Amino acid sequence: MTGVPVPVDYFARDYTGLRRLLLDQLAAALPDRRDDSPADLSVVLTELFAYLGDHLAYAQDSAATEAYLGTARFRESVRRHARLLDYPLHEGAAARTWLVVTGEDVTTLDAGLEVSTPGGESVFHTVHPVTVRPSRNTIEVDTRDAERAELAAGATSARLAGAPADLALRAGDVLVFEDAGAARSCVVRLTEDPVVRHDPDSVTVTWHAQDAPRAPLRLWRLPTADGGLEPTTVVRGNVVLAEHGRLVAGEPVAPATVPADGPFRPRLARPGLAYAVPYEHSDAVGRPATDALVIDPTLAVPAMVALHDEVSAWQVRADLVGSGRSAADYVVEKAEDGTARLRFGDGREGRAPVPGTVLRASYRIGGGPDGNVGTGAVTELVTPVAGVRVRNCVPAVGGAAAQPTEQARLLAPHGSHVLARAVTEADHSEIAMRHPSVGRAWSVRRWTGSWHTVTTVIDPPAGVVPDLARIAGFIARHAVAGEDVRVVAAVAVPLDIRLTVYPRPSAAPAEVLAGLRDAFTAGLTRDGRPGFFHPDAFSFAGPVHLSRVVAAAMAVPGVRWVDTGDDPAIGNRFHRWGRRAEGELAAGTIVLGEYEVVSCVSDPDRPGLGAIDFVLGSAR
Repeated sequence: MTGVPVPVDYFARDYTGLRRLLLDQLAAALPDRRDDSPADLSVVLTELFAYLGDHLAYAQDSAATEAYLGTARFRESVRRHARLLDYPLHEGAAARTWLVVTGEDVTTLDAGLEVSTPGGESVFHTVHPVTVRPSRNTIEVDTRDAERAELAAGATSARLAGAPADLALRAGDVLVFEDAGAARSCVVRLTEDPVVRHDPDSVTVTWHAQDAPRAPLRLWRLPTADGGLEPTTVVRGNVVLAEHGRLVAGEPVAPATVPADGPFRPRLARPGLAYAVPYEHSDAVGRPATDALVIDPTLAVPAMVALHDEVSAWQVRADLVGSGRSAADYVVEKAEDGTARLRFGDGREGRAPVPGTVLRASYRIGGGPDGNVGTGAVTELVTPVAGVRVRNCVPAVGGAAAQPTEQARLLAPHGSHVLARAVTEADHSEIAMRHPSVGRAWSVRRWTGSWHTVTTVIDPPAGVVPDLARIAGFIARHAVAGEDVRVVAAVAVPLDIRLTVYPRPSAAPAEVLAGLRDAFTAGLTRDGRPGFFHPDAFSFAGPVHLSRVVAAAMAVPGVRWVDTGDDPAIGNRFHRWGRRAEGELAAGTIVLGEYEVVSCVSDPDRPGLGAIDFVLGSAR
């Protein structure tokens, strides 16, 4: 029997289209066939082949779609393509905070102690053990009975009341200075063991410069209702670092049993696997306390506590490229919906699980921005410990959401174009500004007699005390062979400027002064623009020209003219703060050195950071 050829519709790729096409072919091949009942064997086979064809067409389309970064739809595919371009698609990070623990007896709390906000919405866990001592619940600062002392901004040491044996502090311990009146806390890590200098009932502690308070802490002693004195600032000595994420222990994966043949790609039973930056306590005790709260999501790894079967324990890896054929390694791949799947080796790169064994996983769920809770929000022990209470003394920070796949799709092709080697002076500056402790940088290369040394001057962001050695090491990894790298901090030059401004007759003096202060702020103006003395407005060694100051003042509504005369009777000033004038007002320029930057904050409480003042003359 010879069938009649039927034109093939190559767009018929779904079940309905394929079923219709097969039935048309069947009718052309068997013109005498009349039975189209769903129970007819030919119809059953036709529908079966249409179903299989639909699945094959989907697999074919999916393979072609996922093969390219620009068309891939699954997060796993985008992550793998981006990795080939040396661009990490991160899955967010878990937040961290410092906990203050108080106890009635000496108690040692192991790492992994879970604490939470009231109601258990956000669960944290401690990342290192801590020994709680009642003598360190509240430690007073020894002010020698002064009722109005203070711990200055930038201070790196203090005297604490208490015998050394009672406090039992040592290098690497973390203390929290809490100024209750100002609702301000300062977390510091000790750089050396406390020492007794004068009074045997007090010790002097020293901490990292990066942990120094950014603003003065009041060491006042205020009268209480019972006639005593109560300090406004106290020190807490039982401090432990906590990270967001609730433990799920010993739960079987799904499916739990390894099949005898075929692929095995199980998933964790619960979605929302947390990702966290690895923490090494032995390394952290030698670093400032502020470093522990600096979270880079690109360094976060899956929070897999354990994965084991009846044969061995498995280790999570970023990939299986370097795994040997017998290595018990696996990879976690998180989907867009939060489901985390496990990928094992194939016997060549990593081994496959033994068929018939059951895999159980312990992991943490949580992470992301939900962990960024405020100060005092974490107060509950998930498993109560007698006489122990907890409270986070600073806000939890660092919690980040997973990077959107569309963002990675756009940025990954440019990952290979990121500067990796510092050749020119501009390269050194660009690489230095990648460090989180560097706001601006300027580099210069000099011949020192035997080799070249590149000196990079850095200007940190506001409130950041840079670790110059670590920044130098960061730059040195990118420097060319045979060059030394030197990093110095920019020297802030505070200014002392006072000019006489004459407003227009119709202008309100108070509004003119308010406009001048807004225009010359070191932050942002009321309309969101950088002020005249914003750090980004001046480069390194950039001089300050009086003509620019006058032009900016004249642009303020209501200003008629600015008097810059150097008559002592007028009282105008234009020079460095704390130093005698050297003719800068007459010259119209304040010259800065190559390592110097302008500072003019105009804060009455901090005159040493520079200030500009305007005096209103009589309207003319």
